[in-house]
Amino acid sequence: MTLPISIRKKNEQYEANVKSRGKVKKSLNPKREEQIRDELTENQPKELEIPTKPKLTQNQKIVIYSILALFLSSILFQLLAPFLLTNTPALSKTKKKSSLKKKFYKTHVKAKKAAKAKTSAASSVLKEAESAKPLI
Repeated sequence: MTLPISIRKKNEQYEANVKSRGKVKKSLNPKREEQIRDELTENQPKELEIPTKPKLTQNQKIVIYSILALFLSSILFQLLAPFLLTNTPALSKTKKKSSLKKKFYKTHVKAKKAAKAKTSAASSVLKEAESAKPLI
């Protein structure tokens, strides 16, 4: 379905106008246009605004810097400790056994020896029984 003649003529005039002058603002009152634009931006919901990062308080900064200083000083100490602390004796691998470990070791060894003695006695009894002649 085609458009009525009056509408087609208006469209043709508008296209000719745009071709010759380019697009022209619809409003001839720029002050009113700025007021409308300002009202629209004020009425926009807060969700559309770009969120800003919260700033750190002075106490938070002090805590962060102190943790950072502690961390860096511990790293520095770990790196320099072998050179600075050479007078300390190195831990030997053959430490003396504590008294509890000695007691456990002694009881454990005694129990092993007793178990071996029992098994050897039982095995000797079995050997004697096998070597004995049957009575029948």
